[in-house]
Amino acid sequence: MRGRSVADPGSNLVRPTGSKVRQALFNILCSQVSGCRFLDLFAGSGIVGFEAASRYAASVVFIEENPRLVRRIGLNLEKLGLTAQVIAGDVRLAIPELTGRLFDIVFADPPYESRLPLSTLALVDRHEVLASRGTLVIEHATHLLMPERKGKLRRAGFRRYGQTALSFYRSRE
Repeated sequence: MRGRSVADPGSNLVRPTGSKVRQALFNILCSQVSGCRFLDLFAGSGIVGFEAASRYAASVVFIEENPRLVRRIGLNLEKLGLTAQVIAGDVRLAIPELTGRLFDIVFADPPYESRLPLSTLALVDRHEVLASRGTLVIEHATHLLMPERKGKLRRAGFRRYGQTALSFYRSRE
């Protein structure tokens, strides 16, 4: 599957995770991806979830609110011959529906100029969708200060790439 491309959503509705950040993300998570249950929040073009699938994630779930982008993710899944669950809806409403399902890696790329990075952290903690020893990664603007702890989650890492930052959270055990 590597080297195959996905169709661009063709609009300014989405700010896909840049290739430099995506490569860094998967270099950091490399040993955790194969066989994992991967949740892609605010999926947009779905590029991060597709990358996880190309690295042999056992399952991928996409959550995206925009119907046009949901259709595009579905078309790309067909094109690549992949099976994944695509949930059309607001992440804030969809996460509570996932309570009881555990994911090894949760990736969230909410709109930068919103409070959604912080509320996503709270939602993942409250609804316990992160597996024990799982990793939550929130992509956000570097100027947004993410907390060190939120409930059972603690920040385990931080990386900066220009104006983009990745905050890594793990469950406190």
